[in-house]
Amino acid sequence: MTTDFNPTNSFGSIPADDAKNKIVMLDTKSGITILFFSDEQLPAIQMFKRTSTINELLFGYLKNFPLSTKKVVINNPFFSVFPPEHVNLINKDELANSIFNTEDFEVEISSFIPSFHFLFLIDKELKKQKTLKLPLSNYYHSAQFFLKHSLENKSESAQVVNLDIQEGFFYASMFQDGDLKLINSYRFSDINEFGFYSLGIIKNLHFDTKSLVLNLSGNVADDSPMFNLLKKFIVHIQLQQGYADKIYFGFHHIIRQINS
Repeated sequence: MTTDFNPTNSFGSIPADDAKNKIVMLDTKSGITILFFSDEQLPAIQMFKRTSTINELLFGYLKNFPLSTKKVVINNPFFSVFPPEHVNLINKDELANSIFNTEDFEVEISSFIPSFHFLFLIDKELKKQKTLKLPLSNYYHSAQFFLKHSLENKSESAQVVNLDIQEGFFYASMFQDGDLKLINSYRFSDINEFGFYSLGIIKNLHFDTKSLVLNLSGNVADDSPMFNLLKKFIVHIQLQQGYADKIYFGFHHIIRQINS
């Protein structure tokens, strides 16, 4: 296949156009990443910078792949979680505006996790191109994969904190004796703000930094400033990456869920 655009980074072998595989298109602040899942354990990856025409080009590109499963995953801090019985009682557009105070996005609700309905925001141009070119593909929010993985891997420890670090924000889930106490996202611009929010939620819920278990994933490694900051205060930290190449670190929960 030939296209008039090129990825800024590629990793692994992209499947043939007629391959029956799974595909994830991940929308982020800086650009769009395509994950091609096949029989291999790890997906092939293509990364594209955000431009005025990138959504149109990419959806046209992906339309030619007769893949068995196509998912569009939104990776931003704009989401909220509701129990299923409350979803029909809300005006999603009014609620989104009151929570997120933005008019550049449209609202989607997903029940990927039956007990937790996610309301999240989608870039208007992305939604337009997806509707035109991939109408049968489904929307998800990356926090859904994060929470689902957290729920499926709950520890017997009394207090568990999961942090997944993305570009300029992180997802957090907190469990007390197996019960979910918090699921949220927090934006940060530097290491000080990261420390303020990550350690602040632990303090606010009165979790014990000496006994809690912190599972850390996403764009972080054991030599990163964020890891070094957290280990000054948290005794038990576990990095959730098991990949030889760091390019996969930011996709940990998506890879786990697609391959499960």
